Amino acid sequence: EGGMAVQAYVEGGTDTFVVSDGGTAAMSFVGMGGPALVAAKHIKAAAKSFGLKASDAGWIYSEQIPASHLPSLIATVAECSLWVDEVLRRVLRRQAEARDFKEEVNSELRYDQPKPVSRRKHLIGASNKQHTFDFAIELSDDRTLVVDAVVPDANSINSAVVSHLDLRQASNPKIVQRIVYDDRAKWTGSDLALLAVG
Repeated sequence: EGGMAVQAYVEGGTDTFVVSDGGTAAMSFVGMGGPALVAAKHIKAAAKSFGLKASDAGWIYSEQIPASHLPSLIATVAECSLWVDEVLRRVLRRQAEARDFKEEVNSELRYDQPKPVSRRKHLIGASNKQHTFDFAIELSDDRTLVVDAVVPDANSINSAVVSHLDLRQASNPKIVQRIVYDDRAKWTGSDLALLAVG
């Protein structure tokens, strides 16, 4: 999966100029199926770290600069755009891995359980907040088994842990909770410890 080619766009008058990437990284990510809001979030963070700015549409751009600064700013904008493109490609890979693992868990549950498996079950936690769980199975003793499938990604881990902690604190004896993870993936000890808390 190759990276993108970056084009730098220079706009301005006779004295000052603005350099941008024309939204290349954002368009590449959205073109591969990524959500625009996710692109904007990562692009804004990257632009800030490079001393640049980013629009809501994902354009990376510089302040108004004199012509003497053009060579260095063109290089900086291009480097930032390439860097964020790689970050966004990793986001897409993690999302694909999460989808694949959830489908695998779905297949296993449907194979193992005589009861129907529901997707995206909504339950209320102790905070009265509604949480969405990946799977739910109505067991024969009037209990409900809720299962979340997680991958080694901070958002996936945090979401599952917060949801399960809040649901557990509701102290509903009819709810059985499980978080399952892909032990073929690379996990850190701290991530596994966090999952155990959930």
